Amino acid sequence: MTKRRKKRASVEPRPRRRAPRRAQSRRSSDPESKNVVALRRELSEALEQQTATSDVLRVISSSPGELEPVFNTMLANATRICEAKFANLFLYEKDSFRIAAQQNAPRAYAERWRRNPVLLVHANPLNPLARLAATKDIVDIVDLMTEQGYVERDPRFVALVETAGARTHLLVPMLKDGELIGA
Repeated sequence: MTKRRKKRASVEPRPRRRAPRRAQSRRSSDPESKNVVALRRELSEALEQQTATSDVLRVISSSPGELEPVFNTMLANATRICEAKFANLFLYEKDSFRIAAQQNAPRAYAERWRRNPVLLVHANPLNPLARLAATKDIVDIVDLMTEQGYVERDPRFVALVETAGARTHLLVPMLKDGELIGA
């Protein structure tokens, strides 16, 4: 003999109450909410920088005397933090920049730098690296195609735009005791 279950009256779930949209939008425009968002963003950026620094220090301690792994780690972190497609690291000495490392650079662009790894600042005054050498400050170019070097068809500039596909460009100086040592 099998037991029959009693039929239960179907009960519909109660609809959840939601706050009116106007109240939600008021909360999101609240100055305190904006402050919290800004603080979270700052914290996230600080943690990213701390992680990057930690990565570089770890590589330095694990490969004393070898600079290539250190440069590669620096570029990997810079590429990630800046959300860039590729990155270059240059060393500066005696009015010239020498390519020291590249991260995710397009093959043809990387090959161009391998064939001619040195950029003489005085011979390339339109190059953003020359601007960085003169100012020892960050160079941030929003649209490379509007730069004089591209308009005048400077070969390195054209390679950056047309071979590498770069549209924006950010250069950050590496300084030691106030002196430029790279970018």
